[in-house]
Amino acid sequence: VGRIFDIQRFSIHDGPGIRTTVFLKGCPLRCRWCHNPEGLSATPQESFYEHKCIGCGECKKEGFVPEDCIGDAQILYGKEITVEELLPALLEDRDFYENSGGGVTLSGGECLMQADFCAELLKRLKENGIHTAVDTSGLTTREVLERVMPYTDVFLYDIKLKGQGSSHSHAEISVKIGVLKLTFACFKHYGEHSLGFGFCFGHFLQQHRCQCQIVQYGQ
Repeated sequence: VGRIFDIQRFSIHDGPGIRTTVFLKGCPLRCRWCHNPEGLSATPQESFYEHKCIGCGECKKEGFVPEDCIGDAQILYGKEITVEELLPALLEDRDFYENSGGGVTLSGGECLMQADFCAELLKRLKENGIHTAVDTSGLTTREVLERVMPYTDVFLYDIKLKGQGSSHSHAEISVKIGVLKLTFACFKHYGEHSLGFGFCFGHFLQQHRCQCQIVQYGQ
């Protein structure tokens, strides 16, 4: 069972082609630039948007749940779902994937915090011929990376550094560098497995297709 907080269709910034992005709950980092703060906590959270409230009073009635809010003023971020329940929704846009070279991307939060769910979902997607991508901070273990790597076509690494005059601490940058070293070690372990990788600096994503030569480049 996994815990997700959104499914975004027709996504064009989370890997090649037209994609469906699944956002999973939970993240070990607290980055100042986080675009999805609703994904930080691993547990479901209720949010209230006062400017959307129409004052209907339905939320005061017994048995009310956020999904019943007419104005979408109350939203529950996070629901549990199985691979079997999620897979049909991801396969609905197969035609768009095939015609654009797209597929399915797992994001978050940090999707690899839910390693069991990710590995099983990626495996099922590959069994159905779907291109897969994992959007990650890389802050995980080598064991987790090795588990998902056989079922992942592209890894997208989010490294948003400002360069000269950066306000990010040396500690933050060191963590990112350490993560990359760990990942390249995994690439070396799977030297014959063709992988793609992308690095996201700010809003710029450069993707490459690669095999084991990426190890030399990374080192």
